This record gives sequence, C-alpha cells and structure tokens, in this order.
Amino acid sequence: ASIRLKDFDLSPYREYLPVSLPIRLDAGMVDADLRLSFEQKPAPVVQLSGVLRAHDVRVSDTAQQELLSFDALEVRLAELQPFRRLLRIDAIRLDAPRLALRRDGSGHFNLEENGAMASVSAPSKKDHGWKVEVGRVALRGGQVAWQDDGVPGKARLNLRDMVLEASALSVPFARPMRFAGSLKVVKEESGKSAAELAFTGDGTDRLGKVAVSVRSLPLELAAPYLAQWVTPRLGGVLAVDAGLAWNGPALMAQVAGLGLDNVTLSCTNLSGCTESAPATVAMRGKQSLAEIKHLRVEDARMDLVQRSVRVGRISLTQPRALVDRSEDGRWMFERWQVPQPETAGHATQSGAAPWSVHMVNVEMDGGAAAFRDALTAEPVAFTVTGLRLRLQDFAPLAASAKPSAVSLSARMGAGRADPGRLDYEGTLGLAPLRAQGKVTAAHLPLHPFEPY
Repeated sequence: ASIRLKDFDLSPYREYLPVSLPIRLDAGMVDADLRLSFEQKPAPVVQLSGVLRAHDVRVSDTAQQELLSFDALEVRLAELQPFRRLLRIDAIRLDAPRLALRRDGSGHFNLEENGAMASVSAPSKKDHGWKVEVGRVALRGGQVAWQDDGVPGKARLNLRDMVLEASALSVPFARPMRFAGSLKVVKEESGKSAAELAFTGDGTDRLGKVAVSVRSLPLELAAPYLAQWVTPRLGGVLAVDAGLAWNGPALMAQVAGLGLDNVTLSCTNLSGCTESAPATVAMRGKQSLAEIKHLRVEDARMDLVQRSVRVGRISLTQPRALVDRSEDGRWMFERWQVPQPETAGHATQSGAAPWSVHMVNVEMDGGAAAFRDALTAEPVAFTVTGLRLRLQDFAPLAASAKPSAVSLSARMGAGRADPGRLDYEGTLGLAPLRAQGKVTAAHLPLHPFEPY
C-alpha cells in the first residue's frame, strides 16, 4: 500500500493532541510518500518505508509563546518494523530550526507543564528496547534564544548559524558515530557576532574523542550566573582549543591552547568597593579591582580519573590587583562573596585521592599590586610594580616535591619616594617549606611595615 500526501495541513487536528503535552501546535504542513507492507511469515511483519516531510511548522508553549519552529524537516525512512522494534533511517535533514528556551524567576522552564517536567518511564531490564540506525543527520541555519530570569541580571544568550553533521548513529551503539558542527554566539543588545564555536569528533559510549575550538567568547556572558556567588563583574575574552577523550572509565581532557585577553573584575554598586587606597597602581578601568591583559595556557592535560593535571606553560602579562583589608579584618575577596543559605546534609567527598598538579613553566611579566591594610593602628599601604616571575617544575599540591627553580624581581614603593628593588634567584620548595638562593635588595622602604 502507498500513502501520498501533499501540503497536508495539520492545524485542524491540533485539538487531538493530549492536553498534558507542554506544547501546542500552531501551524504545520506535511508531505508524504510512504509504502506500507504486510507479510504473514512464521511471525507477522509490518514494514513502513519512504519519505516524510514537514514544513512551515510552528509550536508554542502552554503560555502561547513561541517555542519551536522550522522551515523544513525531511526524514528518509529505510524501514520501520514495529513488531521487531527496528527503525532504520537513511537521512534526516532539518532546515532553519528556531528554538526559544525560557526560565522564569521561579526557576520553571517553558517546557514544563504546571511547573513539572514531563516524566519518561525507563525501560525494564527485560525490555531490550528498540534498535535504531540513522545514516546521516544534517542541520542547517539553526537558532536558539535563551532567556533566564532565574538569576540576578537576567541572562540572555542567542545562538545563530548553527550547523550539525552526524553519521553512523545507532542505538545501541554498533559502530563509532561521527559528528561535527559549529555555531555563533550573538550579543542580544548589539546583534553582532560575538563568538564562534566549532567541534568535531567520533566514538561510542565506550570509546571516543571530541575536539572543541572557541574564538572570541565574551566572559560577560557568565556574569549573570557568577552574580549568585560574587558581586564584582567579570569581563574579558576567551579563546581555546581543547579536546576530550574517553576509553571505558578513563577520561582525559587536553588543552592545546587557552587564551584570556583583557580580563577584568570590576566593582559594581553591590560590591562595596572602597575608596582608592593612598598607594595604588594604574588600572585600565576606573572601576577595576583586578585585571589581566593576557593569560596563556599551553599543553595542559587532565586525567579526571587519576585526578592529575600537567600544564606545559602558563604565562601572565600585566596582572594587576588592589589588595586591601578593612577595619573589621575582612579581606576584599571576603567582602565580594554573596551570602549563601546554609544547606543541611551536605556531605564532602571522603576517601578520594588528592589532586596532583604539575606546572612545567610559569611566567609572569609586568605584574603590579596595591596593598592597603586598615586593620592596624596606622593603615599600611605600599605598592609592588614591575613584578617578573619565572618558575619551573612547580607542584603546589604535592606532599613532597623537589624545590622549583625561581627567578623573581619586583619594585616596591610607599609614598612619594622612589621605589626600591628586590631580586631573588634560586629555588623554592613548599613541602617542606624551604628556599635557597641569592637575594638582592636596594632602597626597599621599611617604614610602611612599622605598624606590624
């Protein structure tokens, strides 16, 4: 038997959809060219194959706001045998899907019905489930609009130009699946492309790998979520090339390169910023509390099972910070924290192996900090500028490690006098704490430390 449809309008039949569904069909057209066959073998066989298309589909949520729409969806069905629980699809193509996701101030999503997500019953152990195979999946021109009113500041995020290609999909996994995709992140207020993300990979649930590339991702996108924990506002731009690989229980992450540019932590009206300290350093932003011009991480590897991290190189360029302690004895980072409600019954992980961190090369250039301590009888204030650091084979969490090679130079000043200079060449060990090397000091001001 053959089933053929052309521009079949689904709108008149939307009332037949279950009321419990958290979606409402607004419009949609269907084309179909299907073949249905019946056979009476030792066991009955029912098979459906052909092409099914839907176009100009619009779906809204229970609040009658836009949820999902797409220009066209085409499914090339190789065979569907419900009695054998077998589904084979040659290709799926989706053009210009647009998805609107929202979370209100109470934390409820627009996909929920009466504040509760639709539940899906899990198959029993005796139920072997369906066997599903898909040859190719292609998505073009996808868009996602995310609105989150459940966090301070109300997060807004738009994804544009989404592309996805996948092949050799199967459930359960019969062979490695291959996939690749890309998208752009757009700032809602400007409408201009703000970031690009691309990924590619292959694998099964037991063995596989994925590579991710991110370019020009603004850290401001995370600000509404960080505002739940800290009051200063984060700024900057992220670029990263990273990968993830898994083999059974083993899970490895690798960062070939990570870059952060023009990172800032800025004062807001809620962060209780203090007046500028008598001794200060020049900041690029008037409300900056801390800044980093460039941060580079290269050749970093993380074993999530063995709990080990190895970083080939960390480079900091022009890190600057205002460090102060108020009269009540609280450091600035303590005042930045947003009070959190106490949670009962929170158990910490016990018995887990400690993390191992090894930094091969650490470099810092152009560092500066302004220090102010108002807890003492007379406030202490001084500046550190021209900070340069070279550190090799540093293992900060090791219970025992050989001393690391250190080269340090800085200038320290107080008041209007010319700053003095401090240099150190030698080694430094943390477990146990020990240092050996050559110290050179010239014209270091000591009077700022008299209150101590």
